[in-house]
Amino acid sequence: MKTCAECSQSIGFGEMYYSIGDNFLQFNYFEREDGSDNIFCSQQCLMDSLSVEQDEVEE
Repeated sequence: MKTCAECSQSIGFGEMYYSIGDNFLQFNYFEREDGSDNIFCSQQCLMDSLSVEQDEVEE
C-alpha cells in the first residue's frame, strides 16, 4: 500500500496515483530514496505539494 505525500491518504492495490517523472524535479525537489515523497492521490495534492498556481494574463 502507498500513501499520498501531501494528504497522507492511503492508496490501495489497483488504485491510480500521480508522480513526477521529470528527472530535474526528482533530483532537486524530492528527498526520499524510496520515492515515497513523490506519490500523490490526486492532481490537486500534486499541485498543492509543488505550489503550482494558476494566473491570468492581464492587459
